[in-house]
Amino acid sequence: MRRRQAMTLIELLAVISACSVVLGLAASLLLTTMRSVNDTQRFFTGERNALRLARQFRADMHQADGAKIELAAEDGVETLRLQFPDGQTVDYRQNNDRVLRLASLPDDLTAREEFILGDQLQVEFKELDAPRRWVLRATANPLPTATDSTPGPRNVRKTPLRLAIEAIPGRDQRYATAATEESP
Repeated sequence: MRRRQAMTLIELLAVISACSVVLGLAASLLLTTMRSVNDTQRFFTGERNALRLARQFRADMHQADGAKIELAAEDGVETLRLQFPDGQTVDYRQNNDRVLRLASLPDDLTAREEFILGDQLQVEFKELDAPRRWVLRATANPLPTATDSTPGPRNVRKTPLRLAIEAIPGRDQRYATAATEESP
């Protein structure tokens, strides 16, 4: 009796089916891993930007002589304007998913920084008393509500951002104007 050397058509189809299932599972695993990496990068970028914003806002506020809230003429966005002893101004405002910091001298813009914090960003500036201080509150990526119609796994992965930065204006004495003695 002779042994067969070739595979039958049914055996070949079974091998091809098994290989395509394994390949599909590998592609699915790779896609899930890539999404997780992107979500993790987005989370850590938001955390880094929130930390940078907190440091910069406190440093600016501690150096500032005064602060006031204005509405931007072109789009009606709430803007916090800080005044410095050297005539420089710094504006903080929301622009879509980011907070903008615009530093300018009376003649021109000297610096522009963007702090990307997340989707559905809401920024609020507020002055509080006792002690007098300013608060920058930012919320992004709110948790889905019970009536949210898209409860899929992408909503579960979104990490909400709740940021409240408090700072006292004029706290850094290095930038205070020198007191002069009055003659009697």
